Amino acid sequence: IHDLFWATVMREMFVQMHKSFVDRSVTGSDRFGETWTFIQLKTVKRKSRPHKRGGLMLPASKTPGLTNRDTGRLLESFKPGTISGSQYIPVNLDQRAYLRGKQLILSSRVPYAKKVDKVRQLFKNQSKEMLERAIYKAFNTIEPYLNRP
Repeated sequence: IHDLFWATVMREMFVQMHKSFVDRSVTGSDRFGETWTFIQLKTVKRKSRPHKRGGLMLPASKTPGLTNRDTGRLLESFKPGTISGSQYIPVNLDQRAYLRGKQLILSSRVPYAKKVDKVRQLFKNQSKEMLERAIYKAFNTIEPYLNRP
């Protein structure tokens, strides 16, 4: 029951983090009221054509007007994984999800995630609300097992 509970918390946290990321990249705001500033028009124009970044030539972005969506890799790292048995299975190698002692670690392994977080905080003020929702969902998942004789 313990493993299923935490696997459900992990998955639900990524469900909410992914939705928040998508909402803020498209509309600038998520359901928790957290916002990202829109990207400037000159950035949209630059991203609409092949361009250099960090000495590398990048192809034109498929989503030039969306915030933090140049390659889509960071967004993909927050997609919810699956639960197999009572274990959470991350969606890809860019996703970090595990329990260490009394710590729940949920993050992205994308190399530039920390840099992006400094400019536009990925998840800050909404974390408590996300966790409360995830715990509620996890409790409902394990509740049938608690009532067995």
